[in-house]
Amino acid sequence: MLTTTRTPIKWASALALAIGLTAHAGLASAVDIVSTPTLAVEGHKSVAAPTIANQDRPGQAPAEGETIILTPGITDVDGDDTSTSTYAWSNDDGPITPETGGLTYVVKDTDLAKTITVVVTPATNSAETDPVGGDPVTVTLATGTTAANKPTSVVIHNENGALTGRPTVGEALTAVPTCPSTCDPSLAYIWKAGSSVVGDSSDTYTPVGGDQKEVITVTVPDTRAVQLRR
Repeated sequence: MLTTTRTPIKWASALALAIGLTAHAGLASAVDIVSTPTLAVEGHKSVAAPTIANQDRPGQAPAEGETIILTPGITDVDGDDTSTSTYAWSNDDGPITPETGGLTYVVKDTDLAKTITVVVTPATNSAETDPVGGDPVTVTLATGTTAANKPTSVVIHNENGALTGRPTVGEALTAVPTCPSTCDPSLAYIWKAGSSVVGDSSDTYTPVGGDQKEVITVTVPDTRAVQLRR
């Protein structure tokens, strides 16, 4: 007669549990394998592509009183903060002081007929980034030769426009100046018939009989006289 021995269910469960605990204890005692550390993570340089321009008359040489605006054009592919970047302004004679924030500059009379230079240097937080900032980039803009509201030329007009023929006694003449921007409304005008002053302050003059055969000229500040012969 064949006899079969059966392991009680409770005893089998206890045996399986003991085997499991032994295996878990073996895993917990294993040593972790760690790689050799890499060098410190490196980011990318910030990049500047600045431009400067005449804010009041884009595309024109800035005159005295006009504003030059700087666009730094700084980018950083890592998303680093570049708010500490610097903008160094100068003219041919040395450093000049921009307006608050460093992005604009109002042209002074001492800047005329000179080159305005701005050096843009990207910067980031040295405690958090490597490399710090980027390479400096220089941008320049040549200024004009006069104040924005001062004339560079003046032309004598009659009622039909710029006078091309001989002026006539009794015909009203008007001095029309050209300025880089809006002409100063307080400009003074000096009219002459020959060498004699025949009118001042007003921008108009009407020749009289005594002016016949004389040259009519008008002069305004910062410009040459315009001459017309009777």
